[in-house]
Parts: sequence; structure tokens; C-alpha cells
Amino acid sequence: MRIHKNAVLRFTAAAAAAGLTGLICSGCGEYTINLISDEVVINVGGEVSKDIADYVRASGQLMSEMTLDVSSVNPDMIGRYTATVTHGDSVRKFTVRIADIEAPQIELKTDRVYFETGGVLKLEDVVESINDISGYEYGFSDDMTKADRDKGMEKSISFDKVGEYTAEVIAKDEYGNISVREVGVFVVNEGKAPEDANVVTDFSKYMNTDDGVEITDFADYGTTGVYYGVGTAVDSGTGRPIINYYTNDYGKFRVDFMQPDSKYIWLTFNEIQENGNTGLILNTLGKKGVKAVFFVTLNYVKNNPELVQRMIDEGHVIGSYTANCSNIPDLTSKELTSELDTLYNYVYTTYGYEMYLFRAPSGYFSEQSLAVAQSLGYRTVFWSFAYADWDISNQPDVSESLKNAVEKAHGGAIYQLSGASSTNREILSDMIDGIRARGYEFAEYQKF
Repeated sequence: MRIHKNAVLRFTAAAAAAGLTGLICSGCGEYTINLISDEVVINVGGEVSKDIADYVRASGQLMSEMTLDVSSVNPDMIGRYTATVTHGDSVRKFTVRIADIEAPQIELKTDRVYFETGGVLKLEDVVESINDISGYEYGFSDDMTKADRDKGMEKSISFDKVGEYTAEVIAKDEYGNISVREVGVFVVNEGKAPEDANVVTDFSKYMNTDDGVEITDFADYGTTGVYYGVGTAVDSGTGRPIINYYTNDYGKFRVDFMQPDSKYIWLTFNEIQENGNTGLILNTLGKKGVKAVFFVTLNYVKNNPELVQRMIDEGHVIGSYTANCSNIPDLTSKELTSELDTLYNYVYTTYGYEMYLFRAPSGYFSEQSLAVAQSLGYRTVFWSFAYADWDISNQPDVSESLKNAVEKAHGGAIYQLSGASSTNREILSDMIDGIRARGYEFAEYQKF
């Protein structure tokens, strides 16, 4: 309990000379109760002491004759409350102020990061969590030379040159309490960080980051259903699928059919039903240090809360496969909005997670559906590699599937795999190793 001794009570000269504490005689057998303070401040959620010695100066004998009443104080609600101390016919009132007097707690993933040049360091790269009883805001300090109260906040920071830097994460709550944590940033050329270092890689420079065309009335966009498929045509130089038909007609939206050519590949899994394989897939991803996207339905997240929480805790991305795995061209714009919002709201309410990626079930989409998804803040993700792995009763051959997945690796690839597939469970470890052996690495799907 934190007591602010900020009130000065009046003493009689005789009492002061006699060194008396506690109750001061004022004549006729009456006493004035000597409070330590007229106001006691306690942090919200803290404990309200019921020890009278925390409120009154007096001898032990006198305090044993007093009664303390703090029953009106609600320690879980910010405000001012009246409490009393009583001795015989004498009653002294004092204020107990419940307030947020503690600064937000900043938990960092690390206080020392290695960061490759050419990218942007984001808050989620270094901040594990911010905890406070009140509302708060946080960010990187915009100017470390300013007083904490005057510092602005930025969501990301960049570094132009190789070198050693110090950054600050600052958190301010609505009552003016401020916390600051320093982060050491070591900017290095690509691949030059120590092997055991915590390296933050900004994959945005290898990804599509466009915001998409400005969305107008949904009635302006076509509702004809289109089935997406990569086909067999590939560029002879890069091995990348030729998908100009889709990019030319629908690339104006916030949509990824494939990422730009680079050494990176993105893994995604569709989760419609759980077949006992996803946990083992997560085990493999953890061992290999690979982050993936899991596109889920409402039934999946309701029926598999432990798996979904594990995906989130282990740094994977949760994407929307619509609430009911619907054929979205058959839905009106309002119905599709409801499908997406229903799943989003459930995931946010249950897990505190905000989804930002969307995949059209079976790759069946319309121009209007891309517009609706974009208007709701989603990036629609298709794929540039997939195979017939979704029928759990007719799984493809393991060795042939592994060879197919490795040989078709290409820069900027988005792999679509079924999380229910036993074949995917079996090949995943060797597939990751095989793709890496071909000079590719696996990237995280970042939010823009």
C-alpha cells in the first residue's frame, strides 16, 4: 500500500511539547484524532489496508480503542472515497483516492537485436506486450533527447547505415504515467549477423505492399465467379508460374497471387477440419524456424482452441477462410461482409487477435469479393504452388509429393497446403530442407 503523507495536521503547543502522538487532548475528556494524512492514495486494483496504524498516529492503547471504516472504498474503481476513524464520540473523515499511479509495464522480446540494412524495424519485432490497468499508447521514441513527457511515438524506425544504435520503446497511459525501455540495435549487412543473434528481418522489401485501388460502390464490380488456378506454364528462366491473366485483370486490388521474385518463399495452410496433423506440422515448423499462415474457418477455431492459441503464441499468422468456407461469388456483398466479420469478431474476442489476410475458399472468387475484402482491411492471398492434398481419404504419394514440392520451388512462391493432410505432415521437414538446399529461405507474412 502506498500512502502519500501530504497532509499536515494541526497540533496544540502543549501536545507538541509533551511529545504526544495519536489522540490530542482538547479538554473535557475529548480528543482530536491525529491522522497521518487527510488523503491516502492507492493504486487501482491494490489492497486497501485495514490496519489502523496505516492511517493514525497514536499509542497502541489508543489505537486499540479506535474503529476504522473503509467499507465504502472500491479498490478496483478509480475515484475518491470517504473513510472514517472513530474513537468514542470523535469521528475523523479522510479520503482514500484510488488512482492509476503505476506506469505501463513494457515486456520486450529482446533488448538487443540485429537488423539487416534496407528494411524497417517495427514495434512487433521487439515488443512482447504492454500491460497497464488503464488505456495506453506506445511506440518508438521519435527523439530520445527530449523529456519523456514530450516524446512522440513512431510505429517503426529505419536505419540508413551499418552501425550500432540505441532505440527506445515508450509507453504512456491515460493518466500520464510513462515507461521507457531501451533496445540495442545492431544494423548489419545481409547475412552478417552472428549465428546466435536475434536477427530481425524486414520481409516487406520482398513482398507486395500496394494498398490496392480505391474502392467505390460494390455494385461497380463484377460478381461472376472465377476459379483460380496456376496451371503448368512457367517462366523458363525463373521457374515462376505465368499468371498474367489474373494479375492483369485483378492485380489492381490488394491481392497476392505470388510475391515478387526473390530468394524467399511463404508457406500457408488451409484449416477446415482437424485430422490430427496440425500439431505435428506446428512441431516441424518450430524445429525448422519457419513461420506460416493458417487460414481458418469459424468451426475450426471453435473446435480447436488449443491449436489456434498455439499458432498465435508461436508467431504464425491466422487468416480468414470465411466463417463457413462459403462459395463467395454466390454471396452478396453484405453476406460476404457478415461472413468475414463473424469470424473476425470471434477470433478477436476469443484470442485478442486481429486477422488481416483472407483467402477465397477453393480459390473461387469474384471481382466484387476482392473489393469487399479490401474494404474490410484484408489482403487477399492466393498461391503459386498447390497440389491435390485436401482429400484426407485419398492422400497423394509421399515421395512423389515431396519431389513435386521441392522441384517447383521458385522465388516469391506462396505455397498452399492442407493442414489436414497426412502427406504434408510427412513431407514437411524434408520439403523445408530440400527447398533451402536449392538456395531459398522461408519468410514471414507481414502486415502492411
